[in-house]
Amino acid sequence: MSRKVYRIKLIRKERNVSAKELAKEMGYKTTTILYKKENLSVPFTDKDLKIASEILKCKIDKLIEIVEI
Repeated sequence: MSRKVYRIKLIRKERNVSAKELAKEMGYKTTTILYKKENLSVPFTDKDLKIASEILKCKIDKLIEIVEI
């Protein structure tokens, strides 16, 4: 069995992009929803991943890791 792990938070921090900045660019009014998505409480949509990849300047597949559980 496998599951998706999103690496957005890790990459965001590596690139010195604040949660506030990323949330704003993704169209969120606050950072709350971004934090929920980064902590897997709420899933990222394909649109979220596309926007995040553009902002973080990386391919979408770098934002997602499939792990075996």
